[in-house]
Amino acid sequence: MRPDIAASRLRDAIQIIWGELADRARRTGHEEIQTRKTNLNSDWARATVAKYVAPAQDAVPDVASLLENIHLLHADLSSPAKDPLSEDRSRVEDLYSRWHLHLHALSTALGLGIAE
Repeated sequence: MRPDIAASRLRDAIQIIWGELADRARRTGHEEIQTRKTNLNSDWARATVAKYVAPAQDAVPDVASLLENIHLLHADLSSPAKDPLSEDRSRVEDLYSRWHLHLHALSTALGLGIAE
């Protein structure tokens, strides 16, 4: 698979996961999150989504930190995803490793029990 396509698919997966987490937070019914947009790029949105999806109050900082890491990874995937001439497979492989580690850590923090 071309590196740009691989990077684009990783970004798409992050967007889907973020959308599901934001929807899950909205379903809590709290007006704070019902009335504002929840964009992965927003510090407020990441903190608020973490607040409502974390399994316990003491897990909120960890979930917020993991969402921040996923946001940074999403940004790092932007450049290779937009360059169809890129042949930098090693960079995309490194980004994939980060993607796997961050999403596994997030699933563990949320208590989803997703196996490796």
